[in-house]
Amino acid sequence: MDGITALQKHLVRVKLEHAEREAALERTVAELRGENDELKAALDDAADELDLCWAHVHQLRLETTTKFQVEERDDWRALVRSVQEDRQR
Repeated sequence: MDGITALQKHLVRVKLEHAEREAALERTVAELRGENDELKAALDDAADELDLCWAHVHQLRLETTTKFQVEERDDWRALVRSVQEDRQR
């Protein structure tokens, strides 16, 4: 009988250890899922910011073209001409 009792105690101890390990692993999984969600949100924010930066780069490239510079110069000339005409009236 002592052998059976020892085996039962050992089985109870093994089941308890397993349950404790399983609970610890489940807590770890929950923590990692939360961290994963936070990192995904940060990644989405960074991707949005990157898209905005690329849009700014594209706009700056457009603004530095010769055509844009000529158009801007012509707009300023027209504005100056308009102001001068208003002063002469």
